[in-house]
Amino acid sequence: MHPTKARKPIWTYSADCGYTTPRIFQPEAPRFSVRAESWAIAADEPPRHYETVLDLAGFDRWLGRIDAAELTAIATVTTSVEPMTARLVGLSLSVAPYAGCYIPLAHRYTGAPDQLPIEMVLARLRPWLESPAKRKVGRNLKYDMHVLANHGVRFAGLEHDTLLQAYVLEAHRNNALDALAERHLERRVLTYQEVAGKGAKSIGFDQVEVA
Repeated sequence: MHPTKARKPIWTYSADCGYTTPRIFQPEAPRFSVRAESWAIAADEPPRHYETVLDLAGFDRWLGRIDAAELTAIATVTTSVEPMTARLVGLSLSVAPYAGCYIPLAHRYTGAPDQLPIEMVLARLRPWLESPAKRKVGRNLKYDMHVLANHGVRFAGLEHDTLLQAYVLEAHRNNALDALAERHLERRVLTYQEVAGKGAKSIGFDQVEVA
């Protein structure tokens, strides 16, 4: 994920969005009423389970989940849109629709919560990240691969890239993430500008409040 900056975190959706685009592996889509500035969740939508991982117990729990999963959605949150210089701020993971986590690693603002050490997290994730047998899905994973390489991790196991699949399947249509979410899930998502602000008022992702 390219850097965005925000007041209200949308981390776990970043990973979950791996399920939003290509219909070839799309689970049952949630039903939403989309309006210009808001959306309403249908009463029959399954409960959502998203969490921010700040302790070792939660991290161990998610390590077990992704190791056992047939397919895991992954997204990075970073300091820059430049993949060769970007550094990790956090990681999003999802193993099923409506369930995901965000692991903050380098949020730096006054009052930021204690976060797991990035070196420890990457060291323990490395066997999974570098395993071709652990299938992964994401959006524009070439970017994430570069970012992880900046930290010495050789990413493997790419099964689906929803950016490429959307282009192949719908090259004639708008393939921006917000457009895909509305088209395939009838869901409105926050834009980068809504999350980050624009121009002089924008902030770095490492300044986004973790909740």
